Amino acid sequence: MASSLELTVLAFISSIALVVNFRRKLKMVDNMKGRIEKMVSAVQNQSKYIRSLARGTLNLRRLHRSKLQIRDKVHVRCDEITDLIKKASSVDCRLHVLDDRRTNNDMNWVAVVRHPDFRGAVLQTVIDECDRQWKIGRRFIIWAVDRERAMDKVKTAYPVEKGFIMASFDMQSE
Repeated sequence: MASSLELTVLAFISSIALVVNFRRKLKMVDNMKGRIEKMVSAVQNQSKYIRSLARGTLNLRRLHRSKLQIRDKVHVRCDEITDLIKKASSVDCRLHVLDDRRTNNDMNWVAVVRHPDFRGAVLQTVIDECDRQWKIGRRFIIWAVDRERAMDKVKTAYPVEKGFIMASFDMQSE
């Protein structure tokens, strides 16, 4: 059998082998811990980067949505303005003749006559367009020798007592 010295040497050698192997395994564990820390740090950095990209994308998406809403509002407003322009340009620009009697000495006078409540005061069955034209004003050409005679003709046809208002009165060159 083996002597106790041999057994001691064998135990010593095996304990040294175990210690060396254990230290090598500890070193591997320490290396693994370092690699894990580096990986966790890399994952956190990558997560922060992806979140910042996502936040930027979300902000761009919100900005895009708000720009689309603004664009749609502008289109609606443009349509409203176009309708207003059509209504404003559809005003009756005709020049109505108040009295067709004319002499060689007569001058041309243009009067704009308005009535704020034509439908209520004069003619209840009038259409909306005609009522609107009276509110804006109708233009009449009057032939008369002088201003006073022309104004008398307008006041006779459209009396102030019935709510007619003379908005303007000018002499027109031929």
